[in-house]
Amino acid sequence: SKCALTQLASMPINIGNEIISVPTIPVAIGAVPASFAIGLTKPYTAITLEVAKANRIHTEFYEPHQTGFYLNHLTRGTAIVPSLTVGNAIAPNVHAVVLAPSMGFDGILGTDILLRTDIELNLKARKLNMFSQDHCAGQAVYWGRPFTTLPMTFDEQNVPVFQMQLDGKPVTVKLDPTTREATMRRDVAETLFGLTP
Repeated sequence: SKCALTQLASMPINIGNEIISVPTIPVAIGAVPASFAIGLTKPYTAITLEVAKANRIHTEFYEPHQTGFYLNHLTRGTAIVPSLTVGNAIAPNVHAVVLAPSMGFDGILGTDILLRTDIELNLKARKLNMFSQDHCAGQAVYWGRPFTTLPMTFDEQNVPVFQMQLDGKPVTVKLDPTTREATMRRDVAETLFGLTP
């Protein structure tokens, strides 16, 4: 029945090491294995310049005097990845941002790919599970009851955001596995909590 969950993939999450503690999952660029960070706050998939060169992926470089930044990562240009395999799904001709220098992983899997499915981050079991979105409402939790739900909306870049409370004050939160520390914008810290540097 369409109410049943259809699992599309289950991939191990590698938590990294003391230097780079960014959760990554195995993917493939063409037939070449790669390790991509889970970019829940990144609207576009990205690859490093080293990976683009190693896989002979043509990169449209920015002009020498131009510098680009993709959510705090220095960029060198853009590219089209001919084939990106995530689990059992193959995404053809993925438009990607090209990052430099290397950050200990080969790329970032953005929400342009992740939001094509329902995803489950099982950090205790170190698994990323992907499910078909073709199921009945309320049928996504398969492991048991009771459970709590949290409303999720999307910002202007199609990144998932959550409404929560911190010390009784309403805040909008993004879950970002590609950073080690929790951060808060300075204007929010000053306005809501009276904090100053």
